[in-house]
Amino acid sequence: TTNWWYLALLTGLLYFGSMNVMAVSTRRVGVAVTAMASRTSVVLPIIWAALLLGERITGWEAAGILLVLLAFALIIGGPAAPTSGRPTRTAWWLPAGVFFSVGFIAVCMKTGQHLIRNGGSYAADYPVFETLLFAAAVIGSIGYYALTEGRRAFRPRWRSIVGGLCLGTFNYFVTFGTLHSLKYLSSSEFYGIYNISVVVISTVVGVAAFGERLTPRKIGGLIVALAAIFVLGFVGGSL
Repeated sequence: TTNWWYLALLTGLLYFGSMNVMAVSTRRVGVAVTAMASRTSVVLPIIWAALLLGERITGWEAAGILLVLLAFALIIGGPAAPTSGRPTRTAWWLPAGVFFSVGFIAVCMKTGQHLIRNGGSYAADYPVFETLLFAAAVIGSIGYYALTEGRRAFRPRWRSIVGGLCLGTFNYFVTFGTLHSLKYLSSSEFYGIYNISVVVISTVVGVAAFGERLTPRKIGGLIVALAAIFVLGFVGGSL
């Protein structure tokens, strides 16, 4: 009887698909480029909310969005550092897949939140939304691997099980936090702060753990990213 159940199922299937695309993109073009591609998807839910959900973008939010895009352009525009060999021309389509899959997830979640807010109950509907989301991801992944790899895909590998449980737990709390944060922040505020924070952390981890070189251009991008956080979160008055 709800008008958002299909969004929960679609989001779950996109979750599974985006994880696969991000894994392949990370191997082919590196951590930094993949992280930038996933975070630039911030523009999709912001534009969607402004055009179709009736949210208003203030002048400060517009300035923050422009700073977000500038920060991403500076960081992603530098030379790539692939993890395995030089990236081929076709490999650059992988970041595009990451961009759209992660962006569509955010669009679905924002739309679901909008429908629940206007025709349902946060307390009653959010747990069902999350359950349907992860159920769709589980069923979709089982079906995909059953068709592509057969029984070989379901042999227990403890490293994969432990890693999957850790990743799944983090993803659950990310989903939980996203849905509830959207109750208090607008799309531009939330996704700007969230995505820029991921950019900063992933860049630091890339340098510290994977030996990626932090060029002057990327340092400039990080400074602009911090400025965008300040504009969206503090000058805009959302925090």
